[in-house]
Amino acid sequence: MITFLLALVLYRMLFIWQGGSCRYFSEFIVIIGIFHQVSWGIWAYFKNKGAKQVVITYRTRVCSTGDFAAGEVAGFLPNAPPKMSDTIMVILSKTVKTMSKSSDNTGNAVPGGVSLLERITPLARKINCLDIERISDVCINDIPKLVGVRFASLYILDETNNILLLQKYNHPFLINKIVSINQNPPSSMVLAVRSEMLMQVQDIDTYKRPIIKKSQRAFAENYKTSNCIIAPLVCQDKVVGVLNLADKIEGDTFSCDDIALVELLSQLVGASIGNIKLFEKTQHQATTDGLTSLANHKTFYETLERELWRTRRYGGQISLIMIDVDDLKKINDTCGHRLGDRVICEISKKIKACIRQTDTAARYGGDEFAVILPNTALADAVVVAERMVSLVAESSIMWKKERMALSISIGVGEYDGETSPEDITSCSDQALYMAKQAGKNTVKIFEPPPDHE
Repeated sequence: MITFLLALVLYRMLFIWQGGSCRYFSEFIVIIGIFHQVSWGIWAYFKNKGAKQVVITYRTRVCSTGDFAAGEVAGFLPNAPPKMSDTIMVILSKTVKTMSKSSDNTGNAVPGGVSLLERITPLARKINCLDIERISDVCINDIPKLVGVRFASLYILDETNNILLLQKYNHPFLINKIVSINQNPPSSMVLAVRSEMLMQVQDIDTYKRPIIKKSQRAFAENYKTSNCIIAPLVCQDKVVGVLNLADKIEGDTFSCDDIALVELLSQLVGASIGNIKLFEKTQHQATTDGLTSLANHKTFYETLERELWRTRRYGGQISLIMIDVDDLKKINDTCGHRLGDRVICEISKKIKACIRQTDTAARYGGDEFAVILPNTALADAVVVAERMVSLVAESSIMWKKERMALSISIGVGEYDGETSPEDITSCSDQALYMAKQAGKNTVKIFEPPPDHE
């Protein structure tokens, strides 16, 4: 309809220009045809342009939730919206086919005519795992070969300390093992992390976003070229690491296919590293007490059984300390459970400060703690227990501008590998009960009846 109206206006203009008459009615038909072709071409251009923009967006946002199905474009977009148009999928398919020509990124024929897509698929399967060493191997050995670069380095983000830690690299020379995210002025790697966008540096000497000073490039003389790619590894809109690729082997610049390939693989790597972090966090939560970060009740018994098995096999003895917080119920009733939680946290820190790394401190339940001391004689265990009582007694906690004194009671016992976990905890618990009866804030030793000797 719009085409017809535009053609009618042009026809009217020609009618006036030619003195009020048009020689042939066919001229009107020709004008309609011209406008139809032009308007259709403009519409198709903008439609395809928009589709290509969506394809580029999905290239940079792709993530892995499972193995790729070989040859399936859908495998590259497992999280694509269900309403994604067929036009976009067709254009994406053509893009992948363009990248999947039987040649590598240096222009040389791949042996056996293996396509790029067929080379990416096994890498995607290797990346899709919970083994950081396996993922690091792909980043340092396989991806550089695919893109055609000499050097690669993988950094993992430590969110607690806000630093990047070097995980693996293939440089024959030293590089930075720790990079602070808070550095100012920021390096190109830090800028990539902050922006969460891939950075391509064709010439680091003339790069302006940001200007990279020579003082920031301590190892610049070790590189043969001045180009590099810095790809932040993103999972769920959070940076989990950085992949650096440097020294293009063939050519002075990275091609568009190189960039698209690195974007795709970096998103897959980021998703897998994010999954590893989530898995480790879940494992930690399943084995530790949420309030004190000590081992929980289940982990305590698993560790005790493991240490008893080791004692049976290699000999020796094992000591167990049972600890109870004095008057915690009174604190909860008079001051509230929030203060009671603070007391538990404070005492757990004191307990942890008195033991070795080979020992296991656990929150046994409620106001009770337990400490497993492998290969420890009773006399040494008593020294540790007395140190705990003294350290807690010296500490206090503030409540409404008043200091509240803290104290604990402890029961200690020494056992061999033939004793069951239930008997061990029961015996040390008896000693703990005696400490409570003796006036609290003290240590009592479990002494077996004469018939057990």
